[in-house]
Amino acid sequence: MQDRTVNWLIVGLTVLALALICIASFAAYRVFFRSPSPTANPVAIYTRAAQTMVAQITLDAGSTAVSQLTQIAQTTTPNPVIPTDTPGPTSVAPTQTLPTYIVPTATLPYVLPTWTPTSPFIPTAPVVSCNKVTFVKDVTIPDGTLMPPNTSFTKIWRVRNDGACTWDYNYSLVFVNGTPMTNIRSVPVPAVVYPGQSIDLAVDMVSPSGPGTFQSNWMMRSSRGEIFGVGTYGDNPIFARIRVQAAPQPNPNFSYDFAAYYCNAQWRTNIGGIPCTNPSTSSSGSVSYITNPSLESRTENEAALWVRPNQNSNGFITGQYPAYKVKTGDHFVTEVSCVYGFKGCDITFRLDYVASDGSAFNLGAWHEIYDGKSKVVDINLSALVGQSVKFVLRMQNNGSVSQANGLWFLPSIRNYPSTTTPLPPTVTPTPTNTRTPTSIPPNTATPTPTPTPVDTTLPPYP
Repeated sequence: MQDRTVNWLIVGLTVLALALICIASFAAYRVFFRSPSPTANPVAIYTRAAQTMVAQITLDAGSTAVSQLTQIAQTTTPNPVIPTDTPGPTSVAPTQTLPTYIVPTATLPYVLPTWTPTSPFIPTAPVVSCNKVTFVKDVTIPDGTLMPPNTSFTKIWRVRNDGACTWDYNYSLVFVNGTPMTNIRSVPVPAVVYPGQSIDLAVDMVSPSGPGTFQSNWMMRSSRGEIFGVGTYGDNPIFARIRVQAAPQPNPNFSYDFAAYYCNAQWRTNIGGIPCTNPSTSSSGSVSYITNPSLESRTENEAALWVRPNQNSNGFITGQYPAYKVKTGDHFVTEVSCVYGFKGCDITFRLDYVASDGSAFNLGAWHEIYDGKSKVVDINLSALVGQSVKFVLRMQNNGSVSQANGLWFLPSIRNYPSTTTPLPPTVTPTPTNTRTPTSIPPNTATPTPTPTPVDTTLPPYP
């Protein structure tokens, strides 16, 4: 009876395994032989793949169950038959326990990871602040300009609006620290400045009275009161930096010292007025006070004016001095020369004056070329006694622009009250490179000149 029960159990399990195999085969058939939909998407494909995997697992499970049942059937021995005619103990057949097989399961459907398309990299423009200023250049008074004390000058900066906001008339340039060199503390922007535009900002200043190096720092102020300057973080000022030299000391033997008071004159060239502080490299011309001039014939250790016209053909430079009242015995005395080393020098020196009615007259002209010589000039001013006139020193270029460099050595008015007074002896020019003080006596052989009207082809004096 027990053998029959076991056999039925084996048959049942076998039938169950075969059923599982059929189901798995049918699922696989549907997956692999069904025509794909034209609108299949990645999720459907992954779902069919998962179903295939489950079907394969089920098929494997069925095959394994049949194999194990067959093995059990082969290894199971029926209980022995005990003869009924032989007395003995009753035998009990052992109970066979079948192994439990767990079919792996899969969770359906399979969820794909979410994929978000990435857009191409698009660089963003840097953020431009509302207020930003960039220094362009010094229009006048470059850094380190050497100036006499108590001398008026105008500092001009050129700056550019590199911010996003327009500068209107409520924007201004303001003093922030340093040496102000002016009573002005705020200068309004003179015009509307749009982003990207440049503008010149000017401040009138006066050099300090003592020698040294001085710097005046300035920054911009917006209409809302924001202070901003130049540099990466907008925290640096623009500035005027000058060096003040000791004041030239006028020669006590002169009635008027043109060299010492050169910054009191109005200087101009073909292109207009220039400050006495213009650097010697300026293309607009310059005048410099020096105490070691190198004339064509020698080097001296007394004052002279080194003059350069503007760098154009037929350039000139003039200096008109304040009115001077001529006294009896006054003479204009100087020595004119090309500057040593400028061998192509070809220039003409002139002494003019402007009368009180504004008319201009010439008192003399001296042509100089580079020949190793210089000219001593002595003009008797007796024809102008009692008049207040404005003397004008003028130098005209006749040749090469780069070679036009001239010297007014000891330009001055000297007074000799009486012609009966014995005159000092004529001084022989000292050898080159000596530094012996030179005294230029009046030249009695030169008659008193008759003033002549200034050539009308010459530019008018200021």
